[in-house]
Amino acid sequence: LWEFPGGKLEDGETPVEALKREFQEELGLGIEPIRKLTVIRHQYTSYRVTLHCYLCCFQA
Repeated sequence: LWEFPGGKLEDGETPVEALKREFQEELGLGIEPIRKLTVIRHQYTSYRVTLHCYLCCFQA
């Protein structure tokens, strides 16, 4: 199994700020979001998730 890098938004944090923070924390990578692709919402039995999907470039 695999997972998307990500997590929850912290108080006052935008999705782009969370995206950059999570990539750095989980993968040790700096990224630069290019554009938002889509938002995916999914309802599980006991919870729901919202995925904010972005096209990004890695920073050297």
